[in-house]
Formats: sequence, structure tokens, C-alpha cells
Amino acid sequence: MDILSIIWISSLVMAGITPLFMLILVVNRIIGDRIQRRRKLRSDELITRILIFLDDEGPDDAYLRSLRGRDRRLLGDLVGDLLRLVRGDNRSKLVGLLRRLGAVERQIVGLRTGNKRRKIAACANLAYFDDDRVTQALLTALDDDDFDVRMSAARALADLDKVPSIQVLIDKLDIRSGFRSKALSNLFRDLGQAALPELMLVASRPEANEQVKILAISAMGRIGDLAAVDVLVQLAHDSSLDVRAAVFRSLAMLSHPSAAEVLNEGLRDPAWQVRTQAAGCAGRIGAISAIPLLMRLLGDDVWWVRYRAGEALYAMDEPGTEMLRAAAREKTLAGETATLILAENELDAA
Repeated sequence: MDILSIIWISSLVMAGITPLFMLILVVNRIIGDRIQRRRKLRSDELITRILIFLDDEGPDDAYLRSLRGRDRRLLGDLVGDLLRLVRGDNRSKLVGLLRRLGAVERQIVGLRTGNKRRKIAACANLAYFDDDRVTQALLTALDDDDFDVRMSAARALADLDKVPSIQVLIDKLDIRSGFRSKALSNLFRDLGQAALPELMLVASRPEANEQVKILAISAMGRIGDLAAVDVLVQLAHDSSLDVRAAVFRSLAMLSHPSAAEVLNEGLRDPAWQVRTQAAGCAGRIGAISAIPLLMRLLGDDVWWVRYRAGEALYAMDEPGTEMLRAAAREKTLAGETATLILAENELDAA
């Protein structure tokens, strides 16, 4: 048999097999769609039944025994959806019900053996169940190979108020690598006032990594406890411009008059990022003594510095607005900035 005959026969075979493969794919799609529809209908039925029970006295033992293994597995997958639907006493009832149905065990198994998506979902779901098994499972997940899983476990531990220490988070989340994210910043903030002493200690260590310092400093400002002011004032002299900028951003959030003692230094800082944040801080605390420096910054080479200085002056009411009006009469860079700030705020007030 020559090569052309082989090619011709192979083509005939492929032409015959192709429709069969297509048929298999179509049948598989139809079966899959039917399974998904049945699963969706059963999910809706279970959710509705559970919600009705919660509004009454709660499900009886007969109903719980009637749930088949498939239903229990399905409820395990619906834990997050169910818990997001209810609040208050009903959520407590639901948590108790899900415990009785073995949802906690299924979530822990999912966290240990599931794929990345399932592990992340399990972390979020376990945050509703406060017990030692859950805490241990989440602590173990802090050693997961995937950063997003470790981050989700840390988030769940924070929600349960079971974070061992900030140093553990620093080590497990590899914060020293320089990776930044909004989620990481929010995690540190949500550790709350109880974590403030350790946050201040971490930020004050001379050997502390820059990224760690910035996260701690930002959290100190966002937590809103004035006990952090003295530490932040000391950190305003740090050698890192990013740290100094973070300090003035946090001091602005706290808006305490004690920040005034380092404002002049911040407003003269060689880094424009620091001058910008210091100007914003001056406006937030109403530092009248900083007006001369803010007037000088109206003519700064960097637009953001000029703009924040102008905003700070306007925030100081009459003393600041008088200076802005005086500057606006001049045909200078400072005059242009003052004119912009006045026009912008007068338009908002109209």
C-alpha cells in the first residue's frame, strides 16, 4: 500500500470518527446542563427550606435525618451563600445547623485537599465557625504554597480574632518581599486596637523591613487610636521617603495637634511625596503655624505638592483663604495654584 492510499484511508477514518466525537460532546453537554439545572433547583429548594425553618423554630431532627449525603454535600458548598443571606440571631441558628450537618468538617477537608479556588472559599466560610479545629486548620493553611490561600487564611483568622501575632503574619505572608496589596493593608488595619502595641513595636524597630514598617504605620493611622501619635512623630525622621510619607498620611488620619512638631520638617522634605503628605496633614490638623511654609509650597515644582498645599490653606478657613486670595492676584505659579483652589472650592460651595 503506497503512501497516498494510507493518507486516503486515514482521511476516511477521521471523517467517520469526527461525527462520533461531536455526538459525544453534544450528549455530554446536554447531560451536564441537566445535572447543573437539577443541582440549581435542589440548591434553591434547600436554601428556601432552611430560611423558612430559621424564621420559625428551626429544622427538626426528622428533617435533618431526611437529608441525603448528596444534599449534605450540596449544603456544604452553599455555606458561604447561606451565611451571607442572614444576620443576627438567624445567623447564629444557621451556624449551629451547619455544624450539625457536618459543614465544618467538609470545609476543613476542602481547605486541606481542594484546589486553590476551593481552599480560598473554605477559608472564607470557616471564618464563621469559631472553634479550635477551625483555628488549627487555618493556622496550618498559613503554610500553603499559594500566597492567595495564605492570605485568605490570615483574613479568616483576623475575622475570628485568632491571629497569633503580627510577626507570624510577617513571616507567613512574606511581607518583606516588597509585595503590596490593598488586601494586605486592610488585613493589618482590621487587626484592631488590640494589635496596636505590637504594630507600634514592629514599626519602631530600627532593623525592620521598609515594607513591614509601611504596613504597620498605615494600620496605626487607620485604626484611629491616638496612642500611636508619639510613635508616628518619632518615625517622621526615618531615612526612607516612603516611610516618612506613610507617617504623615497616618498623622493626617489621626488629626492630632502633636503632629505639628514635625510638620515643618515634612513640609521642607527633599522628597516631593513627603511634602505632599505633610501638606495634607497640615490641612487636616489646622496647623496655622504652617501657613508660611504652605504659601511657599504653592509655588513648588511638583503639581501635587502645590495642589495639596492650596487645599491645606483653604481648609484653615479665613487665615488660609486670605493668603490664597492674596496669592491669586499675582501672575506666578503660586498665583495660578491659588486661583485654581479658590475657583474649585467656590464652585463646590455654589
